[in-house]
Amino acid sequence: MTQEPVLAVMPPGEGDTTVPVQARTGPARRRGPLGDVRALAPALMVLLSVVAAVEIGEDRPVASVAWLALGPLVASLLLTSRWTALVAAYSLVLGALVVAFRPGSAQVVTVQLLVLAGLGGFAVGNCLLRERRERHLRAVLRVAQVAQAAILQPVPPRTGRFAFGSRYLSSDATSEVAGDVLDAQATGRGARILVGDVDGRGLSAVPLASIMLASFREACERPGLSLLEVARAVDHAVNLLGAQGQSATAVIMDVDDRGWAEIVNCGHPPPLRRDADGRVTSLSPQRYATALGRSPELHSDTFTLTPQDRLVLYTDGLLESRNPLGAVLPLDRQLSDIDEPDPAVAAGQLLDDTLRHRGRRYEDDAAVLVIDFNPAGPGAL
Repeated sequence: MTQEPVLAVMPPGEGDTTVPVQARTGPARRRGPLGDVRALAPALMVLLSVVAAVEIGEDRPVASVAWLALGPLVASLLLTSRWTALVAAYSLVLGALVVAFRPGSAQVVTVQLLVLAGLGGFAVGNCLLRERRERHLRAVLRVAQVAQAAILQPVPPRTGRFAFGSRYLSSDATSEVAGDVLDAQATGRGARILVGDVDGRGLSAVPLASIMLASFREACERPGLSLLEVARAVDHAVNLLGAQGQSATAVIMDVDDRGWAEIVNCGHPPPLRRDADGRVTSLSPQRYATALGRSPELHSDTFTLTPQDRLVLYTDGLLESRNPLGAVLPLDRQLSDIDEPDPAVAAGQLLDDTLRHRGRRYEDDAAVLVIDFNPAGPGAL
């Protein structure tokens, strides 16, 4: 059955979201608030030299040279242990010079230098602990990146007459993987697509997200399965392998080079379609199935595609984007305002607009997939 889409951006869907996110990699050089932090060591030494010179020039009993320990203590927060040790040794030498030019009682001098040496040693030890924690964190991030690569395979930039672009945004700036799912598998005449939204947030949702993606990919590899049979395979995996009571909303869709899209919608926000004239409509089903994992009564809807149509699939991190005053940014209006021909850039603009509207606040995860239909593309008949 072919039906014309009607505008209905808010579905009676179920579930909440989390999303896998692109890996974050650091710069080749360690940088701090002052730029390249290696330049901080000479600056600290110069500053300590000035403090020592002022102390030597004062016509009064020697003050506490322990203040010179501020140099290695600051270095321990930003520099390597070797640089910190160098700054600590330099501060100790300066302290000895101060007491040599401005002698006080032997007991006071001894205590001053012991305190300075002790604080310098503490700074070096603190730096060694920080470096160990940083090595552990880098190892954890590498594991997370490998896990993300295993869970999230890259969406093909093009297959047949369709061009693709996707982007992810995590509500947790420290997390590389979470629970929204997005995948596209090439078929002989287009692509088979999954966009889903797992119950829960963050790492707790990753197991079910990986189950959904693995079952979807396995079903796509089985020849002859219809879209409904693929959806049943994913639902069976969620029921069998997911945690008790967990579910996920999802849109499972076929796009065909001959100009149609078949969609199974399980309680998920419906895809949006922007035509060549900039009009945005919603590919809403005649009725929504319940979420995967809740034994949905699955059925599909078929929509015709016209030249230059742009389809957008997304999770509710975009649909429910609110600014600090609580105002929602309409996704259909966003889509109608974006004329970027590259679907990958357009996907990035949608997420960037969402983040600006939130006031740069990471309140919810979000995923978006942009699909452009071009009958004159490589898949043309």
